[in-house]
Amino acid sequence: MAGYRQAMTEETRIALLNYDCLIRERGLDDVVLALDSDTLAFGNGGVVIDELCRPGFTSATADPASYRKPVSDGDPWASL
Repeated sequence: MAGYRQAMTEETRIALLNYDCLIRERGLDDVVLALDSDTLAFGNGGVVIDELCRPGFTSATADPASYRKPVSDGDPWASL
């Protein structure tokens, strides 16, 4: 569909911020998404992939102001 855009959900934004933070802090060689087992592996362990969606999982989402984007005048694109 040409011209169609859907706003990113808050859950998706949190997951991407958390993943980005892990990659920046640990490096690409130490963070692995194992989609076949729904696991996020890093260091000497790992967690279920759903943890990426949890606010506060990393320092990037510790403060809700860091990932919540205000919407102005009902325009979902105004904050992007």
